[in-house]
Amino acid sequence: MKNTKAILMSVLMIGIVATAVGGVTLADFLDTEFSANNKFSTGHMDLKISDWSGWEYDDPDVPALISASGAWPCCSKDAIFDLHNFGAGQPEGGYAYMHIKDVVCFPVEDKEGSLEKCEAERVAESGGWIDNVLVAGIGDNYGEDCHLADHVEVVIEFDTNGDGVMEVMIGNPIWGAPGTVYLSQLDCCWIDLGLIPNCNTHVGKISLHISDLQEEDFNMDYFDVTTPVGQALNDWPTAALMTDGVSFSIEFLLHQNPQPQLPDCPI
Repeated sequence: MKNTKAILMSVLMIGIVATAVGGVTLADFLDTEFSANNKFSTGHMDLKISDWSGWEYDDPDVPALISASGAWPCCSKDAIFDLHNFGAGQPEGGYAYMHIKDVVCFPVEDKEGSLEKCEAERVAESGGWIDNVLVAGIGDNYGEDCHLADHVEVVIEFDTNGDGVMEVMIGNPIWGAPGTVYLSQLDCCWIDLGLIPNCNTHVGKISLHISDLQEEDFNMDYFDVTTPVGQALNDWPTAALMTDGVSFSIEFLLHQNPQPQLPDCPI
């Protein structure tokens, strides 16, 4: 029995020594560091618009880009705008689109606040005397259709690649030439402006022009017999556009992917 106890004690002592030696060896190979506040987030699209004054605007504080009054035939009103892509995290940038919508016509008040039409407008619409010539008139402006929008020509240009040169996206800069586009044709129309890389600005321009309404277009080619060689009247139907106004909205879209499902311009 004595020998048995001695053996057991010897084994126990060996185990304790081995444990102690193992503990010292393990500590030599341990080191701990701590990394805090790890995050993973996606990028975002951020489009800002500025006008000719240089002020930058963000939705819903973007003002009207065009606020023109007192326009007349062969008068052009222009507006320059910048689209800023402040987005982050998109490999290529964002695809920009321009949307013309909510085209609405309205009568314009005179300086006394009256909506009464002047004589020239009444004659052009309903008929009457222009100098010494009796004309039949081309009809009333205010129906279900937007009359003025049918005669406001539109050209939209945009710097599609950021080289400082604007390309024509819609319309013809030569007013009245083939390819001329009218405001009424652009209602609910999405215009593809191309890719704007991150942290880039591309410039655009929208121009509006009122064309003369020629009597030939209404099969009313009158001549003033009191003038030499029967000189033609000077596009008298144009007076029908007096005291007319039109409003519309411009919506800009910046998307990380091309949007083929958006309705293209029907022109």
